[in-house]
Parts: sequence; C-alpha cells; structure tokens
Amino acid sequence: MKKNKFFWVLFIIVLILGGYFYFQSRKKEVAYMTVEVKKENLAKTVSATGSIQSRNKAEVSFKLSGKIKKIFFEVGDKVKEDEVVAVLDREELNYEVNQARADLEAQKKSLALMKRKKDNYTHEQLDI
Repeated sequence: MKKNKFFWVLFIIVLILGGYFYFQSRKKEVAYMTVEVKKENLAKTVSATGSIQSRNKAEVSFKLSGKIKKIFFEVGDKVKEDEVVAVLDREELNYEVNQARADLEAQKKSLALMKRKKDNYTHEQLDI
C-alpha cells in the first residue's frame, strides 16, 4: 500500500510539473494595435524662470503730468506705433485750467481797475 501511495504522489507531482512546463513553453499570442499614420504638428511647452533683456527699449511719457486714468495694455503685450497705451485723468487738469482762467479774469479786472485809477490820477494832476 505504501508503494501504491508513493506511486500516486509521484504521478501527481509529475502531472503537475508536466502541466506547468507545458503552459510555460506555449508561445503567448502577441497582440498588435495598428494606427493610421498622420502628419501633425508637435507642440512642446517649456516653462522656466529667469530674467531677460530686451533688445529694444522704449521710453513712454506724457506731455503733461497727472494721474493715469486707464491703461490699455498688460505687461508683455505687443504695442504698435501710434497706439494709445494709457490715458491721463483730466479731472485734475480741468480743475487747474479753470483755476488759471479764474485767476486770469481776476488779474484782468485788477488791471482794468488800476488803469481807471491811473486815468483818475492823471486827470487830477492835470487839473492842478
């Protein structure tokens, strides 16, 4: 009985090993995927930090001084010649112009008064 048992255990071990080697030696089927070739543009973006120097430098200035009311471009935007970049706040300028006009009118009235006084002094001197 021991021989029978030994025979069956040996038979099962051989059967298991045979099955293992059989399945390992079988060639696995290779799966292929095909795709139609197309011509496309390849875009690659690179981000980096650092500093750059511009070849061209432009000085931006106003003919008048004042506060900026509105800016039409962001840093890095391209600007063409004769494009308006920013607008000054005219409220303060208008106030200054109106103040200057009022001062001018006051000076004109003062001048007219002085001329009348001069004329009066001249007539009084002539009467003497």
